[in-house]
Amino acid sequence: MVDHPVSDNENTSTRSLLIGRLLEARWLLIALAVVFLFFSSRWPDSERMLILAYVLLCGVIVFSWRKTKEAKALGITAEKKQRSIWPATQVKMFVNAIPEPCVVLDGEGMVRYTNTPMRDAFGTITKGELLTQKFRNPDVASALSDVKANGLSVSIPYRERFPTERHYLIHMSPIVLSSYHEAAPGPDFICVVMLEQTERYRLEEFRSEFIANVSHELRTPIASLTGFIETLLGPAKDDEVNRERFLKIMLEQSQRMGRLVGDLLSLSRIEMRSHLRPTNEVNLAAIVNHVTDAMVPLAKEAQLKVNIKMNDGLFMVRGDQDELVQAVGNLLENAIKYGGDGKSVDVSVLEVPAPVEFDKKGRECYMIDVQDCGKGIDSVHIPRLTERFYRVDAEESKAKMGTGLGLAVVKHILARHQAYLRIVSTKGEGTSFKIYFLKLEHTSDNQNI
Repeated sequence: MVDHPVSDNENTSTRSLLIGRLLEARWLLIALAVVFLFFSSRWPDSERMLILAYVLLCGVIVFSWRKTKEAKALGITAEKKQRSIWPATQVKMFVNAIPEPCVVLDGEGMVRYTNTPMRDAFGTITKGELLTQKFRNPDVASALSDVKANGLSVSIPYRERFPTERHYLIHMSPIVLSSYHEAAPGPDFICVVMLEQTERYRLEEFRSEFIANVSHELRTPIASLTGFIETLLGPAKDDEVNRERFLKIMLEQSQRMGRLVGDLLSLSRIEMRSHLRPTNEVNLAAIVNHVTDAMVPLAKEAQLKVNIKMNDGLFMVRGDQDELVQAVGNLLENAIKYGGDGKSVDVSVLEVPAPVEFDKKGRECYMIDVQDCGKGIDSVHIPRLTERFYRVDAEESKAKMGTGLGLAVVKHILARHQAYLRIVSTKGEGTSFKIYFLKLEHTSDNQNI
């Protein structure tokens, strides 16, 4: 058997432990010494009194040890009570520094604090409300239960459907502030961070849809170009009479492909930003004037007149200037191309009560109305007009170099602006495209919970 030498560090720690215990019990030791000295000096020769003193000293020791245990137990209880104390300043400062939507819950899953990005993205969340009441999703409830039960971080995908589709990765992390965590299992608080994944999902959807749409819509012009090129290189190689006619057709088909690709790219850019609300202030009157001036050559070619009807003044809304120019331009271009039978198109900017389906409160709003006097559209087609590549008359659309994407672009632009499109048409009397915008209101974004 080998004796292991005791190191200096072990001796030092032992001495420190003994000294610490003596210091902790110093008042008890002093009291015992005083009591013993009292009995010894009072009855130095009395054996009975010394035995009584000994019994009293033992009682004091037992009583003091019990008190010490109770004090430690009370200390543990106080520590557990501290777990429910809200560390307001530190946690709020940390949560406000997070750029993503973030909410802090207590150990039961009730909301304690939210940062500004969270309120901007999901509206006001009431303090003391259960998170599962705001996000009624079984995956969210299951993940929250796992965090509370196991004290481990959990990440789950989440999709928000209203007012526009948005995708998030919800990351839930437990926060343990107590040093006596084993005495009361479960986290003190739970930090929930919403990492937005919408753009990534949009890119994936665009990639698959772009391939499908392009392969379908470009098949005809590519086949036409290929056929004419083979003809010019083969049988019509020296046919100077038909060469110019073939080249003109090829030019038209290539231009059609260019417009189609341009509309697809424009639509994809708008869709990727559909979840972001515009923040700039724009004047609808200036947009209508700009679009009307740009459409003058097309109107002259169609031999019709564009009439503008609006009062003087500003029609201010919150929006993106370029996108609204594109939306109004698409509507006016369609009215000139397909509704020019009546030889005039009217564009109006008015202040009217909002339709009930747009705003239940019936607040005043601004309306842009593009009205043609053409042959009109059958009512069975109206619900599908804003679908991609949907055409009322495919042959007429192709003859007028339409891509079938113009109204789809308008729909997505207006969805991003939280505007409303109403289509009214009567056979033989023309079609009206009405866009409703809520008037610009300056409100404070600061919300305290």
